[in-house]
Amino acid sequence: MNNQFHIQFKTTDYIIIGLSVFLLLTTWLYVIVSYPDLPDTIAVHFDGAGNPNGYNNKKSIWLAPIMMTLLSAFMFVGAKKPQQFDLSNKIKNQEDAIKSSLLLLFSGLLLSSLAFLIAHSMIATSINKDNNPKWVFPVVIVLIIVYVILALYVQFKPSKK
Repeated sequence: MNNQFHIQFKTTDYIIIGLSVFLLLTTWLYVIVSYPDLPDTIAVHFDGAGNPNGYNNKKSIWLAPIMMTLLSAFMFVGAKKPQQFDLSNKIKNQEDAIKSSLLLLFSGLLLSSLAFLIAHSMIATSINKDNNPKWVFPVVIVLIIVYVILALYVQFKPSKK
């Protein structure tokens, strides 16, 4: 069993969590408000150009917010106790625990951002077939690149000693 390291969230950590919760709540509100206007069959998958290429029942709109909310919540719980979610046994000291915690917080933020983008794409395209949000795919790519850069920065940032 790993040592238990205490993670004390900083103001920036709470800002990340708050932004993530805001994005998730916005996604849920958007889906709830838009649901009555959705046709019985909605776009659920898109190609790289933003064109829908997969369809399903409108009830499937709930899958994205449910999954992303659960995964984000898992990330936030894991950020508070990263050693309990350390499957690779790489957390050896407090500094490793802090880095792992921050990566989990960034992961939760990425997931909550993706939830909104996915829901928006599905709703916008399904309600108006001519409203293909082609900007979503590039935004997703940019978010992932920013996430990777932040993850590398956190991982290789020199320690404060």
